[in-house]
Amino acid sequence: MLPHQETPQSHSTEELAQQALRVLELRRYSYPEHFCGFTARFLARDGTYRVEGSVRVADPITIDLVPGEPPALVTWVREILSSELAHRLPRSVTSRGRLALLRREDDPLGDILKFLDDPMQSQYRVTDGIITVVDRTVGAEGFTIVVLDHWELPDGRVLPRHYAVGFREALSGTLQRLELHTAEYSLVNDVWLLSRHRTITLHPGGHIDVRELQLTEHELFTRSNTG
Repeated sequence: MLPHQETPQSHSTEELAQQALRVLELRRYSYPEHFCGFTARFLARDGTYRVEGSVRVADPITIDLVPGEPPALVTWVREILSSELAHRLPRSVTSRGRLALLRREDDPLGDILKFLDDPMQSQYRVTDGIITVVDRTVGAEGFTIVVLDHWELPDGRVLPRHYAVGFREALSGTLQRLELHTAEYSLVNDVWLLSRHRTITLHPGGHIDVRELQLTEHELFTRSNTG
């Protein structure tokens, strides 16, 4: 056994960093260009409340849920669907600014990809063309997403299956809460859509919250029925 030592880092060129980002984008599952949204039946519950109804999703902002009560649970459903669409919609090819790629040999989380011009100080950990960690700072709060497992689709692209999100005070680094997420997907007319999402939140002092969303009877929009 080799003695424990600091994992060596080596800086790569800007070109290799940009190439690493392109590989990540190719492996990330995104909706097809013609995607216009979907409707579905939903069931959400949190151990206290339970709500069933319908949802119409056109984009990360246009999410209509019926009924709209109880507000806290419905707001969480809206946040989950908004985040899902924001991560799955096709992205135009735009510059992400200057990048730095730090090689981390023998580190299971992979290399470090830093976005040098990002005001949120974003950085990824990447291995085999897959994001394993996302770290960002937004105002007084920082958060780290650690992807524990992926769904690998038949075409080689990936969707997150299990991931954890740690929220912390940006200045002190003190952990404020930890969220554990599980996601499942269904294939609807060649489009992978979210079918189940569970969030377990661990708070200081040991308190645990759990919320679950189930989506069924998905129907995709077409250009003719989005008006």
